Order: sequence, then C-alpha cells, then structure tokens
Amino acid sequence: MIDIIDLGLKIGGVEILSKISLTLHGGEIVGLLGAGGSGKSALLRSIAGEYRRFDGEILIDARPLLSFSRRELARTITFHAGPPENPEETVGEFLKLARAPFKKMLDPLSDYDLQLVDECLAGFGLEEKLDMPLGTLSGAFLQRAMLAFCFARNTDVLLLDEPTAGLDIRSLVLLQKMLYRHVIGGKKTAIVGSNDLNFIAQTADRIIILEGGTPVMMGGAEIIDTDTVKRFFGIDVFVSKNVYNGKPNVHFFPEN
Repeated sequence: MIDIIDLGLKIGGVEILSKISLTLHGGEIVGLLGAGGSGKSALLRSIAGEYRRFDGEILIDARPLLSFSRRELARTITFHAGPPENPEETVGEFLKLARAPFKKMLDPLSDYDLQLVDECLAGFGLEEKLDMPLGTLSGAFLQRAMLAFCFARNTDVLLLDEPTAGLDIRSLVLLQKMLYRHVIGGKKTAIVGSNDLNFIAQTADRIIILEGGTPVMMGGAEIIDTDTVKRFFGIDVFVSKNVYNGKPNVHFFPEN
C-alpha cells in the first residue's frame, strides 16, 4: 500500500505538486489523467524516489520512502520512462538485467529469475526478438521490450509513464493483459500516467485526474464523460459505452 500525505514538490522555485493526499492499494490499477503540465510525471517520479526533497511524506507499506536504500528501492518500485541506455544489447540480455537487484554479486540468475524473463517475453510477444539488438527494433517492439523489462522486475509498485505511446493495437492489448496479471494477486499496485483516455478508461480500477499539480477528480471509469473531457482537456468529444463491459469509449471529432 502507498500512502501519500500532503505531498508538495517545487523545482527551481516553481510549485509542481501541491497538497496531494492519496492511498493506493494493492491489487489496484490506478490511472493518472491530466493535460500536459498537470503533474502526472512529477507524481510518478516522486513515488519512484527520484526526487529526494519534497514536502509531506510518501509511505510504502507504512515505511517512509526516503528511508529506502537504492537497492531496496529497485526491489520495491519499478519506474518506466525513457529509452534504453545500450541499443546494442539484445532483448534477452536487457530483460535479464531487470532481475539484477535480486541476485547476489557473481551469482547466476536463478530459475525463478529466468522464468520471469520468459513469461514477460511471451507476455509481450517478444520470443522471436530474443536475440535482436534493441536498436534494431521498430518503435512498437522497442516499447514492448521496455515494458517487458518493467514487468520482469516484478516489484510491488509498478509505475508507468505514458506506456501506450508508440504502441500498435496488439501491443495495447498485451499491455492491458500484463497489467491485469501483475495486480491479480492483490499485493502489487500499478500506477499508469497517460493521456490515452480510452486505455485508462478500459483498464484502470480507479482514475485520478490531476490539474495544477493536485488531484481534482477521482472515481471509476464512469467519471470519463463529455463534460469531464471538455473541462480538463478542452475538447469536445462523444462518449459511448463499450458493449462488452459498459465502460466509456471516447470518440474524437475530426477538425474542420
């Protein structure tokens, strides 16, 4: 469980986050929505421990985030953002690195580690890309590999920042299935910051809309309606219901 208590963040004297208090539970997929500059990435980075100076407190299972060592953070929280550092590394080698925080120095990866890597390769349809360098992958497959790395880390807290960017339709379906699988045991929490209204509406158990660095609306998929989209994103849309699950589908009007 993640408890965020009166969180505030300033960068260069500019207030980015303000008085955020939230409790995020195990077994929950939380979707963060908001226009550009609303604070989604800053909140994710704060939970990831990338910012060490902030007001308020972040607790992970009742323990202050700032008390975690780097190794403990790597074993507890996974944050998805940015391209891989070494484009010459193969997909298989890259995914194995996800398990590095859990092994002792000089020891090989355990059977459990290798099983997790294989499951994530399969989960994101990357088996045929196993020996390909990351730098040779198309945009969608590279994003799949980055996401597979995060899921192979298999931490209690999974933070994804714009994970649907560059994904094709099949990749979106695979990501959704992997998110469901990740939290199904009831202990792990996934927090997804995104501008993809439909993916969040169809996937998240709870949606939090940020504006000006603070939560301004929270609820289930039902909060995504024409008024909400107009208010926070400034565009007119038509919202229908998915015939299979009753959740909202957002339809954008073509510009004249």
